Amino acid sequence: MSARRAGKAGPIAPYLAGFHARFRTGLQYRAAAWAGFATQAAWGVIRIAVMAAFVLGNAHVESPMEIEALVAYIWLGQAMFFLIPWRIDVELSELIRSGALAYELARPIDLYWFWFTRTAGAKLSGLVLRAIPLFVLALVVLPALGLDEWALPLPPRWDSALAWVGLTVIAAIMSAAVTTAVSTTMFWTISGEGVAAVMPTFVIFFSGLIVPIPLFPLWAQPFFNALPFRAIADVPFRMYSGDIAPNAFLLEALFALAWTAAIIGIGRLLVWRGTRRVVIQGG
Repeated sequence: MSARRAGKAGPIAPYLAGFHARFRTGLQYRAAAWAGFATQAAWGVIRIAVMAAFVLGNAHVESPMEIEALVAYIWLGQAMFFLIPWRIDVELSELIRSGALAYELARPIDLYWFWFTRTAGAKLSGLVLRAIPLFVLALVVLPALGLDEWALPLPPRWDSALAWVGLTVIAAIMSAAVTTAVSTTMFWTISGEGVAAVMPTFVIFFSGLIVPIPLFPLWAQPFFNALPFRAIADVPFRMYSGDIAPNAFLLEALFALAWTAAIIGIGRLLVWRGTRRVVIQGG
């Protein structure tokens, strides 16, 4: 970035530069993205078959969600999988582990927001590379092949689509906040392998990505609904399909924003505490 452009960008220039750098770097991993696309597409078909058998095989029991809503839920989960904060930021954890953190501490910036924007850039690049081909497959290719029952249905109403977009933006911010906060626990651990092992199971399960929250027993749903992770997957996906009415957008958005603010606050506290206690060895 030139000096003139940096001057125009003002104090946000370092954060934008960090975002753009991670975003561009992520776009280079096209082979991995295509492999991820193939995997997610295959799992999407398998999960739809399993869910359809579960719902249609129990026709005498009323399903909490229509089969069309479940198909939409599954395809959105496959397309937006990279948005889920299911792993720590490898680059950030290596930065802390290796001692290269010393260079970060020398920067005249807010370290938390710098890491946050870089994490957001990495997530967005992975999402773009995987989501676009999956949407093309589910929205265009499958209907063209006459497989409409396997295809991603369009939102039933235009305001459902707008609400889904708004909630997805909030989900992306929350996802970056969760990833950044969890990654900073490397200040207090040696390898971070424990966190990396637990995080996928915890986040993916409680976000409703494996099983939609309405399909859980009624006694368990209040616990799921109180956690922030439903705002990353369950709520946006059900808003898309119309399973959640668009007039609930404001309430759901406020819920997600409140949790996002809390997670950002926790992340900032962790960075503040960690950078004041860290001891960098070597020279």
